[in-house]
Amino acid sequence: MSEVVIFETDVGVGVLVPVLSCGLSTEEIIEKDIPHGRKYRVVNDSDLPEDDVFRSAWTIDLTIDMDKAREIWMKNIRDARDEKLYDLDLAWMRAMEMGEVEMAKSIALKKQKLRDLPTAINLNKFKKPDDLKGYWPDILGG
Repeated sequence: MSEVVIFETDVGVGVLVPVLSCGLSTEEIIEKDIPHGRKYRVVNDSDLPEDDVFRSAWTIDLTIDMDKAREIWMKNIRDARDEKLYDLDLAWMRAMEMGEVEMAKSIALKKQKLRDLPTAINLNKFKKPDDLKGYWPDILGG
């Protein structure tokens, strides 16, 4: 177990691991390395959340800001959706080149469902990080 310093940044919480063998005390390292005026806390590294999926949503008191966590999870969903859309774009073009109009129509419907996905889901119903992580839209597969 060793001490770490958590501090507020513009995008979340930073974690500073003081290297005391440099000859400076933890307070001197804090003074030198943490921007002036930023809130910080010295904690044991074992106090840090084990799961860092929502690392950008950590707060200075080491809880998860659920609004930020939902944004992170929605970005994960959008990224996965975009990959599927890319694959379907290729499949649609192949179907059109081959004159398979019905196949192209079927692919177009799947693409539209994927485009509608972010507005079709409500991540606000999830109140805990683990519940949020447990949700993945069926249309995106496992």
